Amino acid sequence: MPQKFSISINFQADSSNFLILILLKTGGRMIYWGPLGQKSIVRDYFLTYIGRRNNKELVKRLSFPPSGSKDLHFPIRFSQNGWGQFKTCFWKQYWSYWRSPSYNLMPSLNMLIASFLYGLLFWDQGKKLDNQQSIFSVFGAMYTAVIVCGINNASSVLPYVTTERSVLYRERFAGMYAPWAYALAQVYIRLSNWHDMLTC
Repeated sequence: MPQKFSISINFQADSSNFLILILLKTGGRMIYWGPLGQKSIVRDYFLTYIGRRNNKELVKRLSFPPSGSKDLHFPIRFSQNGWGQFKTCFWKQYWSYWRSPSYNLMPSLNMLIASFLYGLLFWDQGKKLDNQQSIFSVFGAMYTAVIVCGINNASSVLPYVTTERSVLYRERFAGMYAPWAYALAQVYIRLSNWHDMLTC
């Protein structure tokens, strides 16, 4: 699997000498930070290929369209049709869903523990419905179980949702898919995964 790196280079404003190189690995882990030195191969590479003078000339040259060119026009808004967008969103969410066990297992584990505890606490309460108070006790137990399970499941899912939210914004602004394709794929993946978990 190829490694991904981010490179940040600090250079002086009055010359094109690069001073400091910072290499970051995926996740923000710093691999290298320090001066490049005057006889560095990396320094020569950046001066040759992405030096300041070359960038200024390139920006100047690309700021104006060539003569005779037309404005860009795309006949469709998205690169794929609706079915392709749905499939892309579905498989992306399918793989990210199964690669995060905390997102999969914690809600199921919370439900199992809560149902066991409430089952022990209110064992045989349904057979003793003699008065209004016993009915309110059963309804109160059901209400409390639903609220506790909902809060526990929501709190275990929040880290995953915040990560997916930034990915969603990036991909939506890039025009990769329509909002309905993402929402439909999310609903379908949740239903299919709950079905898979219940039938295991």
